Amino acid sequence: MSKKEKCCNKLNFGSDVFLVIVLIMVDQISKWWMMGQGRVVWNMGGVWGLLPGVGWTVLAGVLCLGFLVIFINDRNRGVIHWGLGLIVAAGMANLLDRLVFGAVRDFIYYPLLGVYGNLADIFLGAGMAMMVAGMWQAKKLDKGKQAQ
Repeated sequence: MSKKEKCCNKLNFGSDVFLVIVLIMVDQISKWWMMGQGRVVWNMGGVWGLLPGVGWTVLAGVLCLGFLVIFINDRNRGVIHWGLGLIVAAGMANLLDRLVFGAVRDFIYYPLLGVYGNLADIFLGAGMAMMVAGMWQAKKLDKGKQAQ
């Protein structure tokens, strides 16, 4: 690996970690602010309170660690990579809540679904949408190359 490649890899790693930290901070600040307003619902289950009582803390920790390793080692800087970054930040933000409070702080009500969420859940949904779009785009490009 050349010096230039090593430099770029360090820069990419730094920007990846910075993105994750900023997103976690935005999520945590919003939760603290809403706690101060008395507008927090304590979520003991998974996303949107589903399946309470399941060992979410351990599962979330393992998944976050796995996704973080993949995210940091991913050389692709496309939509899939940044979608994965949003998913890592979301998982780590909610994991932090579980470790500190034993539950996740939710405050955004979704009336059509009848559930509560938080900014991390929005990051998670956006990250998943970006990954699906990126995979669809990659598949479309592969089909185009095969046709030639």
